[in-house]
Parts: sequence; structure tokens; C-alpha cells
Amino acid sequence: GICGELCAHGSWDANGACTACGYVCEHDNSYDAATGKCRQCQKNLAVASTTIGETILYHRTLGEAIQAVAGCTAADKAVVKLLADIDLGSSNQEIKSGVFTIDLNGKTVKGTAKKVFEVYADTTIMNGSIIGANRCVDTRKAVELTLTDVTLIADNYTSYGNPQPLTIGGSKNGTKVTMTNVNISAEAGYGIITFVKTELTATKSTI
Repeated sequence: GICGELCAHGSWDANGACTACGYVCEHDNSYDAATGKCRQCQKNLAVASTTIGETILYHRTLGEAIQAVAGCTAADKAVVKLLADIDLGSSNQEIKSGVFTIDLNGKTVKGTAKKVFEVYADTTIMNGSIIGANRCVDTRKAVELTLTDVTLIADNYTSYGNPQPLTIGGSKNGTKVTMTNVNISAEAGYGIITFVKTELTATKSTI
């Protein structure tokens, strides 16, 4: 039938296609942040959720989720929780502001940019893996970074140079890094590099 005229699109498959005519839903202006689904076809579009107090919302990109908690303080106990593996491609994910936890939820974030996460604010990352081309986590200010049950992998020499999965950078001393059950792999490079005076505490972690 002629989609939208003769077909009522009364039933959808898991890929967001009408089971009667094959029309594929474009999810235009129909995303429901309260459920993470398209209102029309009910396909799950969310890759991450945010919890701020009692409010849980669902987001289509990691960047969108992090932006949603950018104004949070420690009192908010905000959490960004991954719902799927995420490939950032050639983009990196900046954390510019806010105080929150990123729960990788057993998932993996990977990217081909020089940095996967670029951290300018106090952040906790837990429960998953980050795979990068050079730097998995790179701090750029005197922040407090907590890594728990995390694997950082950047093994290969690339055009960016030797890999350095955990990089403590910026120009201000005073960064605090706490690692618990963290595994860092950098076969062709350096597991941790710091350019500033840093307080580093590592428990049950390997490089």
C-alpha cells in the first residue's frame, strides 16, 4: 500500500519497520525521553540513561546524557548509565562540568580520536571498558577522578604516538586519582603519564 495513506502502520517489528508495508519509521519528533522509545514504532533508541534524584531519563547519545548532568553537584548523586556499547568514532567525549558518575554498566566505550574521555570536572567512571587509539581518559584540570572496576586499553602505536591510556594533563597541580580494580593495557606505550603533581592511589590495579 501507499505508506501513510493506505497502510495504518498498526504493527511494527523490532527494527522499527511496519510489518504490513515495510515502511521504516524515521522517529521524527517522536522520541520519548521518559521511556527511551519512539512513540510511534516503540523501538528502543536509548544508549544511556541519567538519574538525578528520583528522575530517570533516557538519551540517544552519550553526549546528550552527559550534557543532561552538566549542572549537577555532588548532592545530586547524578549517574549516567550506559545501556549499550558506544562507538564514538573519530569524536571524543568531553566532560566540561558537573559532578557525576558514569556507570559503564559492563559496556564498552571506544573511539579512534586521540582521546576518548577528556575530563575537566570531578568524575567517577566505573564498571566497564574504554578502548582508545591513544588516551582513554585524559584529565585537563586539577580534578578528582575515580576509576573503579574499569579496563583501559590503548595498545597500538598510531599517528598520535605511543599510547598512554590514563593521561593526567593540564597545567595545574593537585589532581587526585583513585583507582580500584583497574586494569590498564598499553603494550606499545605507557600505562599512566602525568604532566602535573598528582595524588594517585591505586588498589588491586594492574598496568
